[in-house]
Parts: sequence; structure tokens; C-alpha cells
Amino acid sequence: MLNSKYYILAYFTLIIFLSSCKTNYNVVKVDLNSKPSTKDGFYYNLPKNVLKISLDIEKQENIKGPYSDFAKQYFGLTNIITQSSSSYSIKNVSIETISEIDTSNIYFVETNNADLKISFNEMGMLADVNCIEIKDFKNNFNTENIIDQASDNNAYPILFRKFADLNMYEKIDTIYKKVKSDTSFVIEKTFKTSMVEKPTDLKVKEIVDYLSKIKDAKFNIITGDVDATDKKNLEFMYQELQNQEEQYFKLFTGITINQSNTFTFYYYPEKDTNYQTTKSDICKFSVLKGITNEDGPDVENISIQLDYRKNISNLYKYNTLKNKKRKSKHGFYYRNPAFANISVLKENVSIYSCVKAIAQSGIVLSLPQKNISLKFDEKTGSIILMKIN
Repeated sequence: MLNSKYYILAYFTLIIFLSSCKTNYNVVKVDLNSKPSTKDGFYYNLPKNVLKISLDIEKQENIKGPYSDFAKQYFGLTNIITQSSSSYSIKNVSIETISEIDTSNIYFVETNNADLKISFNEMGMLADVNCIEIKDFKNNFNTENIIDQASDNNAYPILFRKFADLNMYEKIDTIYKKVKSDTSFVIEKTFKTSMVEKPTDLKVKEIVDYLSKIKDAKFNIITGDVDATDKKNLEFMYQELQNQEEQYFKLFTGITINQSNTFTFYYYPEKDTNYQTTKSDICKFSVLKGITNEDGPDVENISIQLDYRKNISNLYKYNTLKNKKRKSKHGFYYRNPAFANISVLKENVSIYSCVKAIAQSGIVLSLPQKNISLKFDEKTGSIILMKIN
């Protein structure tokens, strides 16, 4: 009976000893003012967040037609572009959270022969502990292109640009010259060819005549006076004539070209344990100039404002008091991020808002020193899965 009790006691003692070996690690914060650890182990760091702010700016350019002065005379058009101008507007705003290494929160794990299976991401941030899975690593790199987008349908076609710029035409002059012969004078006729600038009135008249021919051709298609029986061919012919008519009219009405550019700015939120509202200017915007560094009567400040949705200052104070009474050994450190209402303002008027987690504005906590399985959110350093064995 005594022997059986002895074996049971020894068995449980062995289990407790083995368990303690597995959890015999310690996590210390890297502090240059403290004495470095002399034990074997590895480093890991917590992330901090950067806000990537993207502004889609659209430029609207109104270009006066080269023959706008004749629009009313020939076509009775009054609602046309009479003066070339351009203006800018903010069409879209987006905010993306990017993670970077927080150099103020680097930790050293004294392994002490503990049985730990660790996985890191490409930035050296801790991904999981004791729950490594086989992952399919794919190319997650995104190439960001900033492209000027102009509608080709609004631009002058090459044919019309050539027609509008064809300012020269061939002029033939007849020259009469009196030539003396033996007994009389003879009138000699010669021709002189030269290239002269075509008058604007003549160019406009040619375009008006051509537009008249287009209308006649469209009328013939509608009335069935065209030698074609295939309905698709008739529709194609009519559409082509319609397109030509619209493009030629732009020489009188003018055109509007829209171009889009994406401007990207990065904002680094600072840690604020008081969780007050923070606001910073990111750029200047002008309806006449777009994104600009200049000042002017129409220039407006674009700023970003962070309001924390949940005040976790009480948790911060409680954790500070708790750490003062805690033993010297720690488990893994992690973040409890703060959530902020983020607004992009144009002269204090909100044009975009969203809610984002800000890692460095949250609280750094530590886990108990146990045999534990963890998964971390790689963007914020918070725990998304935990199992204590």
C-alpha cells in the first residue's frame, strides 16, 4: 500500500517537473538602460501602425473649340465653352493601416530549454507560438500604379486635329505680261502657284458644308435611299456618321477632359495615454491648382483627426498597478490596441471617416508563464487565438 502511494506521488512529481521544463522560459523587454540577458534565446518585436491616406484628385479641363465664335452664327448654339479653364475636385478618400516595427517594444525570450515552436512573419514580428501550421506562401506584393486617366472619346480625333490645323491652301494667280515683238506687242499669260494661309471663314465654311453632307447621308439611311439591305450594315453606317458629326461639333462647342491622379500621404500616430483627440494637417488643396504647397484665397487645409472610440485609460492605469506587484518573470507580451474614429477634414468639414485599430495607442500586456499556444494579429500585435495547456 505504501509502495503504491509512493509511485503515485513520484508519477505526479515527474509530470509537474516535465511541465515546468516546458514552461521554463522568460520574456524580458529590451532596455538599453538595463543589464543585457546572458541566457540563450531569441528576439521578437511588436508592431506599430502607420496610416496610408490616399486622395483621388480629378482634374476637369474645359478646352475652348477653335471655332466657338461661329457656333451661334451657323448652329444657334449658346451653351458652349467660351473660355478654356481647369478645376480640381476630391473624388475619393481611403485610409489603409500599414504595420511597421516598433523599435520601442522589442523583447528577448530566454528559452531555458523550453519546448517552443515559434513562427515569425517577414518583418520579424511574432506570428504564433506552439501552433505552427503549413502555410501556402504566395506573392502578396501589390504594385501600386498611379495613372493619369483621360477619356479618349473626349479628345480631338487625329483627323479633326489635322483638319483644324490645315491652315494653308494652294493659290493660283494668273499673270499677264506684255511682250514686245518685231512689229507689235503680244500679251503673254502665265500662272503662279503659291501656298497661303487659309482664312478662318473658309475653314469654317468647309466644316459646315461637311456637316451638312453628314446630315444628308443620315437622312438617306433613315428614308431607305441607301443601297444596303443588311440591317447591321445600316446601323453601323449610321453610327459612324453620328460619331463624325459629334466630333466635328466639338470644334465649335469645345471639349471637356477629365484626368485622375492619386496622391498618397503617410501619418504616424503617436502614443497618447490620455486618449485625447489629435489633429494634424497633411496637405493643402485648391480648386484651381489641386494639391499644392502654396497659399491663396481658395487654398484649403486637408487634415486628419483621431478620436478614440473607447477610452482604455482605466485599463492602462490598472495594468500599471498590476505590473508593480507582479513577479519578475513574464510570459509573452502582446498589445491591446486602441480603436479610433478617424476623419479626413477639409477646412474642419469631414469628407471621409472610418474606424481603425492603432496598435501603439493601446496597451502592452503580458501573459502568464505557462505552456501556451498563441496566434497574433500581425497588424496590431494583439492575440487572436490562445490556448493554455
